[in-house]
Amino acid sequence: MSKASVIRSTTEKMQILGTYKPEFDDLIARYAEMLEKYSKFVKKVKGEDDISTKSAAETGLTLDDLGFATSNPTSADAIKASHETLRLTARKAQKVFGRCFLNAGYLAACVRDQYSYERKQMYLTHATWNPIFEPDASQLGTLGDAVLKIEQARPGYLDEDKIHELMGM
Repeated sequence: MSKASVIRSTTEKMQILGTYKPEFDDLIARYAEMLEKYSKFVKKVKGEDDISTKSAAETGLTLDDLGFATSNPTSADAIKASHETLRLTARKAQKVFGRCFLNAGYLAACVRDQYSYERKQMYLTHATWNPIFEPDASQLGTLGDAVLKIEQARPGYLDEDKIHELMGM
């Protein structure tokens, strides 16, 4: 994959997602340069498929995520399965960060108020995180069907806050 095509495809993806900003151009160019160097390194090593596959396995990414074109493209199910490992890792990190933020908030409140609060109220507080991956079109359809069925079974049960808490939307 050439540097120009990486820059173009990355910029297009960011524009579609609405996350593109002109100040990202330098980062995108450096990312493309790094991928180009990595690809050249892999091609120099005997057994190109072997090292790229090992790299993908080690990082938890697919070959497509690393910028390698294969004669047998990765299926959508395989991509979802590999991203599941990343999702679980991110979920664990969110739990750790949540506890850390609560502890930092507790200490900040104690210092701010110059009072030693009891920790028994901490168990009532939970950090809320948005979903790790944005839902794709098929997931949105499935979530919409689920919300509709719950609403038909128990009208008024899901309000805007509950839907945001469950789905991050």
